[in-house]
Amino acid sequence: MDDTSSPPSPLADPEAHPEPASTRRGGLIGKIIGHPAFWLVLFSMLFGFPLVLSMRRQLPPPLPVLATVPSFRLTDQEGRPFTQRDLRGKVSVVSFFFSSCTTVCPMISGRMGLVQHRVRQLLGKVQLVSISVDPERDTPERLRRYAESFHARGDVWRFVTGEQAEIERVVVSGFRSALGPAPRGNVDAFDIVHGGHLVLVDPQGRIRGYYEAADADRVKQLVIDVGLMANRETR
Repeated sequence: MDDTSSPPSPLADPEAHPEPASTRRGGLIGKIIGHPAFWLVLFSMLFGFPLVLSMRRQLPPPLPVLATVPSFRLTDQEGRPFTQRDLRGKVSVVSFFFSSCTTVCPMISGRMGLVQHRVRQLLGKVQLVSISVDPERDTPERLRRYAESFHARGDVWRFVTGEQAEIERVVVSGFRSALGPAPRGNVDAFDIVHGGHLVLVDPQGRIRGYYEAADADRVKQLVIDVGLMANRETR
């Protein structure tokens, strides 16, 4: 009896038409991508490695404690009292000036304005304080106009004054800064000799550094130190 069965169809023979390599690769890649372990490893590489690097990066050591600001009582440009307690809880940058000064004071206040701009992301953690060394002329009203000329933010930058004896005690004994009358023969009769630096005070009311306002690099370092201190000591 003749075998009339038909030969196997090539379409039904897996050996005759093997699966394309690209399809096999696609299936393998799909299985890998679909596995939860793949995403775990990927996220670890993307986010874990930078985290490890940041943890290994050492922060500079804390600044030394140079002195503690003693008690005092002054008045700001809005007529509000300003005491040593207002230095607590925030990083403070303190400067000395008087509004009739036409020499170094505009530069010092300009540097303070730069610091105000640079630390704008740290609102609530940082404050600026400018102490007038000419309280006889620098009334709160005059200080308010002076503050406006430097675009001072009332919630960030305070300009303070007080009795002459209290100012001298705060500046000289408190902040360890020079203060005295101008030498005779000075062309500006209102000039007063005072420190041209910015003082960094920590949230505990302790002096941690002096930065010459005329030195742009020192002012940049001050901004860095303010940021480090604000994030390290006010957390």
